[in-house]
Amino acid sequence: MPTSLNIKEPGLNILPLGVERYVVNGGGLSGIQIFPEDEIEIINDEGNQICEILVFNKDGKSELSILNLKENKNSSEIKKILSKKDEASLTAAYQLKKRNLDIDKSKSAVIFDKDTRPGESLKVQAKDKCYCIFSAPGSNMLIHEQNPTTDLTIFIKRAKITKDKEHSIIPDPIFDPLNEINIDRQTAISFQVKEGDYIQVICPTGRQCSDFVAFDTAKLDKRIEKGLDWQTTRTFMGNTFPGPGLFSKFYDTDHEPLVEVIRDTVGKHDTFNLACTSKYYEDAGYFGHPNCSDNLSETMEKFGVQKKRG
Repeated sequence: MPTSLNIKEPGLNILPLGVERYVVNGGGLSGIQIFPEDEIEIINDEGNQICEILVFNKDGKSELSILNLKENKNSSEIKKILSKKDEASLTAAYQLKKRNLDIDKSKSAVIFDKDTRPGESLKVQAKDKCYCIFSAPGSNMLIHEQNPTTDLTIFIKRAKITKDKEHSIIPDPIFDPLNEINIDRQTAISFQVKEGDYIQVICPTGRQCSDFVAFDTAKLDKRIEKGLDWQTTRTFMGNTFPGPGLFSKFYDTDHEPLVEVIRDTVGKHDTFNLACTSKYYEDAGYFGHPNCSDNLSETMEKFGVQKKRG
């Protein structure tokens, strides 16, 4: 893999078809499904960072030989990370348990060391289907030593390329979902949730805009239409858009919160303009083009929400 890639057109993929990029955060780990003959390149971005790897065969048993790696009997950093009680560690341990991976009896391999130079890499090829865990472990930084854990970058070159980008592998849900729905392109869906329910929105392929609206069901039953209001929300939150933390709620015009943002890995949102409208496409010469405003109006009509042009 080239170490330097120039972006010619912002927002477009610069990786070749069949090549995937993953980041292992310093002090954390990432699990990746690997298939036969896939090529894996692990890059030590800033240097001085070890990488511990677990490999599980299709039966969930530890088998480092699939990646031609050798066991390091003195390392168990991944097990230490998974034994922590923070949210990320508990979620990771839960997902691995669902996959029936025998972590306790697993064998780990360690590549790189504390003298590794920035940009050094290792390439391996999978002999069979396996699930791999890559970690960038380390102790808490000591100020007088300046030894923080740093990120690793992983490139996966798939042996079998799926040309249809809609078949991308989506990340695991945080917990078992009560309902999982795929939203087809150029469409909208609507559903009811109860107080305390979580809604997780995932963009599998990237670069896809989405629109989100919410209305108070109890008020709709009384024919009172109160939905998310950007003016009220921005006034109370003091931010362009809510985010996790103190300023996390979306409000309606009755000053009542409807939803709260718990996690956000996007960080770029628009809460003060309309969703795309038919007029937008008509002005551009695309008459009758599907648009988000009409899609949302049609799918929300069954809940008593009046149709809107925008």
